Amino acid sequence: MMTSESRPEHEDPLNWRNAIYFVIFICIVVLFANDKALAAFRLIGLGMLVESVLLFINPKIPYGWEGAPPLGHITGVLARVLSVALFSFGVALVWKPDFGLLLLRWS
Repeated sequence: MMTSESRPEHEDPLNWRNAIYFVIFICIVVLFANDKALAAFRLIGLGMLVESVLLFINPKIPYGWEGAPPLGHITGVLARVLSVALFSFGVALVWKPDFGLLLLRWS
């Protein structure tokens, strides 16, 4: 029998990190709507840089179905490698936002 102490704790869906992501998402939508795609890609890259640093500090990436408890976590060296890859992609988008346009094949 599982007690409340042995159950895994799940994140509160209304935490500060989700609120910040929502504000960034709204800013990106507004930038794209006002035909400022380069600025939007820079903001996406900045968000990727912040998230990659947070993942590098705490290398625990959950995976599974959204809305359900995570099936497991990617940890250790693989999580750090993925955070470095995310960081590199974020640097590319901040430094050269045309890279994002190229990926989406926009002119």
